[in-house]
Amino acid sequence: MAVKAIVFSDAQAGLIKTAFDEALEWGSEELTGLRGEIKRFYLTEQARRCCYCRKQIQTN
Repeated sequence: MAVKAIVFSDAQAGLIKTAFDEALEWGSEELTGLRGEIKRFYLTEQARRCCYCRKQIQTN
């Protein structure tokens, strides 16, 4: 099953550039919203299934 890639808005792309420029950790508070958006996108795109084994993913 092919999954389409997320397309970032200009604001998200700017945040990603800032994160790289400032060497922010992935777990930093500044990236909380972006992490959530990426997670929601791929959970929806993959129909809440693991991309490797296709088992249903349970999340809160």
